[in-house]
Amino acid sequence: MTDLGDNWPFITVGILGLMVVTFIARSGFYLLPDRMQLPVWAERLLRYAPGCALAAIVAPGVLGP
Repeated sequence: MTDLGDNWPFITVGILGLMVVTFIARSGFYLLPDRMQLPVWAERLLRYAPGCALAAIVAPGVLGP
């Protein structure tokens, strides 16, 4: 185990800050009111998001050196 010395408060605050930001980013759509709707063009674009994410993961392995 690495000796953290006097840095442990900064590391702890950093980890907790990242946890809060991740929670807000991932739960943002669940916390929005039901009356708020995405525009049709945004919903249409979001349909392609899973395919784009998969292509971004697979393409470097297939096309790389």
